[in-house]
Amino acid sequence: MHLLTRGTFLLILGLISCQFGWLLVLHQTSLMNLVLNMMPLQLVEVLGVILQLLGPALIALGIVTLVNGIAVEVTRDQARQLSEALLRIEKMTRELNVQRTQRTNTCRFCGASIMAEDIFCSVCGRSQK
Repeated sequence: MHLLTRGTFLLILGLISCQFGWLLVLHQTSLMNLVLNMMPLQLVEVLGVILQLLGPALIALGIVTLVNGIAVEVTRDQARQLSEALLRIEKMTRELNVQRTQRTNTCRFCGASIMAEDIFCSVCGRSQK
């Protein structure tokens, strides 16, 4: 989730930087007049150009970070689903093993208790097939 937040922040910061850079270069709004009174015109224009170049870089970095964050979330979700599936398989395997060990038959000849999958009786040795 941190990557998504960071990516969104960088994207918004990049858009603000681009807009503010254009305002500085084009000397728009009364806020820019205030800035022009505090700094020389050349410095304001250089700052505007720097912000215009920095803005798209921040936008691109924000988009890449957002895409990476989405990929991480999808991968994490898939890993969780796989882990849950493996736990279900393990539980079913345990249940089948318990059922297999609990299945017993009796010998057709001597009546002794034998495992269901036994072919020969362990007491009298006769074939159960």
